[in-house]
Amino acid sequence: MHGVTGFIESAALLVCAAFVLVTICSRIGVPSIVGYILAGIVIGPAGLGLIAESAALSSIGEIGVVLLLFALGLEFSFEKLVTLRKHVFGLGAVQVSVTTITVSLVASLVFDLAPVSAILIGGAVAMSSTAMCLKVLAGANALGSAHGRLAIAVLLFQDLAAVAFLLLHDAMSGAAEGYGVITVIASATAVVAALFIARGPLQVLARWVALRGDPELAQLLALTIALGSTIVATSAGLSPALAAFATGMIIGEGDARHAVENEIRPFRDLFVGIFFIGIGTQLPLWRLCRKFFTFGDLCHYQYGKLHEVLAGDSGFQGSSFPHKCHSLCCVLLCPLSSFLSRSSGNHG
Repeated sequence: MHGVTGFIESAALLVCAAFVLVTICSRIGVPSIVGYILAGIVIGPAGLGLIAESAALSSIGEIGVVLLLFALGLEFSFEKLVTLRKHVFGLGAVQVSVTTITVSLVASLVFDLAPVSAILIGGAVAMSSTAMCLKVLAGANALGSAHGRLAIAVLLFQDLAAVAFLLLHDAMSGAAEGYGVITVIASATAVVAALFIARGPLQVLARWVALRGDPELAQLLALTIALGSTIVATSAGLSPALAAFATGMIIGEGDARHAVENEIRPFRDLFVGIFFIGIGTQLPLWRLCRKFFTFGDLCHYQYGKLHEVLAGDSGFQGSSFPHKCHSLCCVLLCPLSSFLSRSSGNHG
């Protein structure tokens, strides 16, 4: 009983701190993610020390990553990919490849990381927050503009690259546990094949639930599909996030995509917020202060990524200030970046 009470007290502190700091951030125009991280810092071991690092907190936060990847899969469309193919495989490929290669070389040569770990670090820096970028563009009614389409093209390629980085992470984890790369690829192929076989029944079920108009059924279906796919992935030794992304793509091709997306959004936002609170509780402020140069390096890398995006945007020169501001959204790091960087640290 004492353990349950302690968990409830910790949860109450987390919610209160997050509410206060996210409210402040929203009032001054700062993304809510910053408020969640600050909440973790303030009440975590590096701050007031009101709560300790919790494995349960990290586990709950990982649910947010799974739901976020599922939501990204819902947004991903093969039709959209074909329409923007030139920009996706042109500008998007340049941004991801140049950033990944540059950061990987620095991580390998300067910090003496293993090659695979360095590549994961490079991939983490190359990724952007798709959800945040789309929110910025939608808020400015710029999704249909020329620069909005360019930003979406870069984000689409990053989503494709994210799948490759997740496969690399799984291959590295499998090698550490005695599995080969071929085994991981075979398992991934089997899981994707199983999901596509289940595509028809899943879409029929989602359409049936959407027609009933029962929000509770829609919520349960969305959570069952998103989290249920992770069971299949885990049994095959793969990343739950990868399975969630693939499942989201399958559901996204059906008519019930919007119903599923609308019902899962509150859960996704809540658990992603917990994920960032968990990151905040793990930030050692004294170490960050002693090694402040690493933050400067990260800013430099992000500046380089911004330069690549803008250099590929032929309409950027002489464009309006809002156009330039919308282009800045492509430098924002995403939760997947944190996942990849932590994974590289565990194996590097």
